Amino acid sequence: KSSALDYAKKHNLIFTLNAGLFNTQSMKPQGQTIVNGVSMTNTPMKDDMGTAIANDECYPLCINENGDLSAPYERSVDTSTMIANGIKYAVTAWGQFIENYAKADSSKFDEIVHAGAYVRQCIGQYQNGDYFVCTCDAKKGSITTNEAGLTYDQLADLLISKGAKFAYSLDGGGSAETVIGNR
Repeated sequence: KSSALDYAKKHNLIFTLNAGLFNTQSMKPQGQTIVNGVSMTNTPMKDDMGTAIANDECYPLCINENGDLSAPYERSVDTSTMIANGIKYAVTAWGQFIENYAKADSSKFDEIVHAGAYVRQCIGQYQNGDYFVCTCDAKKGSITTNEAGLTYDQLADLLISKGAKFAYSLDGGGSAETVIGNR
């Protein structure tokens, strides 16, 4: 129940970001969350604050024992299946928008609420296995009227031009923060 910056400062962390979807009333994570091979939450997303979602939205980002990022499961998957298949870490957010150096099918990255420009936060991976995180608010404007940020097409084009093999949309919007050290 604090900002990523306050949390990073309190715990003296070197890298922090708020990434997954959460229930705005309980402040608890939604979807599938796995930490070091242990299921923390196993509640497939059914809606986003009352707006129904499709089965191909809000599916988990997975990290296997080799550190590879992937998003191979639908949102209804049970975490026990994921763990049995070697998934060490998982968080649920919006979904994959780059696969194999190209834009994913646009149906995979059409968010239910935030199509168009929006403050985005994503994680991805290069061919050599290095990760990247991108938090963007490309132009100033109102979040509620989709004036701030980038579209998925714009973000995908930018990341592909930088060599991204895979990218996954984390929870963006007004609370999107990436913290390195205490900045």
